[in-house]
Amino acid sequence: MNFLLTELGYFGPLIMIIVIIIISKSCEYKIILLFVVINELLNRLLKYIINQPRPEGCEYINTWDSHPPDSCGMPSGHAQQAAAAAVYIILYTKNPILAVCATAQTTLTMYQRYNYKKHTTLQIIIGASIGMIMGILFYNISPYIEKNI
Repeated sequence: MNFLLTELGYFGPLIMIIVIIIISKSCEYKIILLFVVINELLNRLLKYIINQPRPEGCEYINTWDSHPPDSCGMPSGHAQQAAAAAVYIILYTKNPILAVCATAQTTLTMYQRYNYKKHTTLQIIIGASIGMIMGILFYNISPYIEKNI
């Protein structure tokens, strides 16, 4: 279970983006990259504006974990990116097996963020909610962007 939490949970958003790239047409890579960057910039902007610290007792997860315990935690970027990717995968593929896998990966990522005290429950819920909105938005506007690339 420790491997699942430390590695698969930590890299959940990246795993989800890789799945999107695998299922997408090659011309969509630029759109996917744009989407990830916009979602990340939105997360950093919200963290700067809200300026809410991470919970007490925040732990380092693995050697790649670079966020100091006194950094801002609202909203959870991992939850936001994973949820956005999961929603996009679900809407894009309409495949129930991929939907279950994407939901499981997102849930694992969110649980890992809570388990290692990287975020409060509210920070995770808000991050996931923003991510779901971004996933729906991206799914709906990507056909228009694709026509212009």
